[in-house]
Amino acid sequence: MIPSPPDLTRLPNRMNRILPMMAAFTCMMLLASQTFAQFTQTPVPGLPGVFSGSVAWGDYDNDGRLDFLLSGLDGTTGLPALSLWQNTGSGFSNVTASVAPGLPGIFDSSVAWGDFDNDGRLDFLIAGLTNVLSSGAICQIWRNTGSGFTNLPIPGLPGVAQSSAAWSDFDSDGWLDFLITGTTNGNSSGSISQLWRNTGSGFTNVAIPGLPGVYFGSLAWGDYDNNGRPDFLITGITNGSANGAIAQLWLNTGSGFTNVPIPGLRGVFVSSLAWGDYDNDGLLDFLLEGLSANGFIAQVWRNTGNGFTNVPVPGLPGIADGSLAWGDYDNDGWLDFLITGLANGATRISQVWRNTGNGFTNVPIPGLPGNFDNSVAWGDFDNDSQLDFLLAGTIEGGTVSQLWRNNVVSSNSPPSAPAGLSVTVSGTTAILKWNAPVDDRTPASGLSYNERMGTTPGGSDIVSAPASASGTLLAPRMGSARGDSAEIQNLASGQTYYWSVQAVDTGFAGSPFATEQQFSISPLVINSVRHANGAFEFSFTSTPGASFAALATTNLSLSLSNWTVLGTAAEISPGQFRFIDPQTTNTPQRFYRLRSP
Repeated sequence: MIPSPPDLTRLPNRMNRILPMMAAFTCMMLLASQTFAQFTQTPVPGLPGVFSGSVAWGDYDNDGRLDFLLSGLDGTTGLPALSLWQNTGSGFSNVTASVAPGLPGIFDSSVAWGDFDNDGRLDFLIAGLTNVLSSGAICQIWRNTGSGFTNLPIPGLPGVAQSSAAWSDFDSDGWLDFLITGTTNGNSSGSISQLWRNTGSGFTNVAIPGLPGVYFGSLAWGDYDNNGRPDFLITGITNGSANGAIAQLWLNTGSGFTNVPIPGLRGVFVSSLAWGDYDNDGLLDFLLEGLSANGFIAQVWRNTGNGFTNVPVPGLPGIADGSLAWGDYDNDGWLDFLITGLANGATRISQVWRNTGNGFTNVPIPGLPGNFDNSVAWGDFDNDSQLDFLLAGTIEGGTVSQLWRNNVVSSNSPPSAPAGLSVTVSGTTAILKWNAPVDDRTPASGLSYNERMGTTPGGSDIVSAPASASGTLLAPRMGSARGDSAEIQNLASGQTYYWSVQAVDTGFAGSPFATEQQFSISPLVINSVRHANGAFEFSFTSTPGASFAALATTNLSLSLSNWTVLGTAAEISPGQFRFIDPQTTNTPQRFYRLRSP
C-alpha cells in the first residue's frame, strides 16, 4: 500500500495523479546498517511543515550567514506558502512580510537564488501554483534592492506548475540566464521547457529546436565536457504517461544546443537530479532518481570523458517523488549525497550515502524521518565548516520542515587563492586563466571556481561571483567554472576590466579571491584613409565618453616608452572616435597604438 500525504484533497494536481501510476509497481523494503553519522535536529521556532515545495539556501543580506527560502503547501493550513528566513546568528526569523512584501505562496514549486543584475546581491526566481487551479501558475523574478525584494515583471514569461528552474550564464556574456520547465495548464498539453536569455536590460525567450516540454521533472546545468560552456540535463513527463518520461542531456555548442543520447539512461518523472564530480577526476558525473516506465530508479552516472556509464551503488533503492543533493558532509574531500523519496513505491526514506573513495555506503541518521514529496539542501548555516541540511516534506503521519546540524568532528579549511592569473584577448572575447590552488581536503581536480569582473577595481558589474569580498559563498554550491579557465564574450572595445577568481572545494568553502588583474579590449578600427596631402586618418568605436591618446612609431621592436605621443582622438559622435596624423606626409610606414589614460 502506498502511504498518503496528510490530506490528499489538498493535492489534486500532484499526488492524486501520480499515486495510481506508482501503485502499479512492486513494493519492497531495503534495510542498511552502517556507522552512524553525527547529525542532530535543530529546532526553528515557527517554521511550518510544508510539502510539494522547494528549499534553497542563500545569504541574501551579505552578512556572512546563510538564510533560506521555503515553499510548499502548509501541512497545517493546507494553503500555499513561501517564506524567507533570515539567519540572525542565534536562530532564524521569518522576515517575509518586511523584506519581501507581496511574495505569493506557492506549491508544486521551484525556487533558485542568482544575482541576475550583477549588483553583488542575490535575487531569486520562483515558479509554482498559488492555488489548486492551473490558473494560479506563476513564474517570477524577485530583485534584491539591498533594502528588500521587489517583483520584476518579465513580459511573456509564462507561469508554470510541477516546475523546475535553474540559473546559468549559457552564452558566457556575464549575465545569468535561466531555464524553466513545467505545465501552464495542469496537464501535458501545456508542458514547456524554455530558455530565457538575460540581455542586461531584460530577458528574451531563446528557442531550442527539439527540446520537449516537460513537467513533474527536474533540470540542472553543468559543463560536462569542460569546454567552458554550461550544458544541461532535463527530466520529466511529456504526455501524462510513464511511457512519455524523458531524461536527456543537451550539449551547449556555443551556437545552440544539441541532444546527446546516453545509452541505457531511462526517462523518469517525479524526479530529481544533480551534477557532481564524485570521483574527483575533473569530469562532472550526475545522480538521478525518479519513476520510469519500468519502475523506480536511483542511479549514479559516471562521466568517462567519452560518455557516461551507470555505476551500481549496492543497497541504494529505487526512489521517486523525492529530492537529492551532493555535498561533502564529512570533509574528506569526496562528495557524499543525501537522497529522499518513496523507495520502490512503498517506503519513505531519508538517507545519507557516504563516498569512501571506493564506493558509497549508507550512513543512518538516528531520528531522521523518511520523507517524500519534498526538497532537501546542504548548507553550513552555523559557519563551523561542516555542511548541515534542511529538509521539508511528508513523513509518516504528518508534514515537517527540519534543520539538521552536522556534528561530525572534522575540519575543512577554504582553499588557497588561485595564482598565475593571465588573460588572452581576441576581439571582444577574453579567456581568463589561472593555476589551481592547494586545498587541505579536495584535490585540485575536484575544485571548481567563481570568477568576478567589473569596470572598476573590485567591481562585479560584468560578472558577479556568488561570494562576498572575503570569499565566503553566498550560495552553497560548486563554482560556475571547472578546470583552469573561463571565457567572457561581448566585452566593450576600449574598456579596461578588472577581474579575479576564487576556488570552491567539495565542502562548498570558498577561497579568498586572487590578487586582482586588469586588461583592456582594443578599440575596433572601422575606417582608415591617407589623404591627398599625406595625412593619415583612422576611425574606431569604443565606449561613449572614453578618451584615448594616439601613439606612433616606425619601429615595432621599440618598447612602449619609446613611442611618440601624437595627441588625443576626437569623439565625433557617441562611441565613434577619429584621429588624424598630419605628420605622415613623408613617412611611408607608421605604426599606431591607442592608450586610454
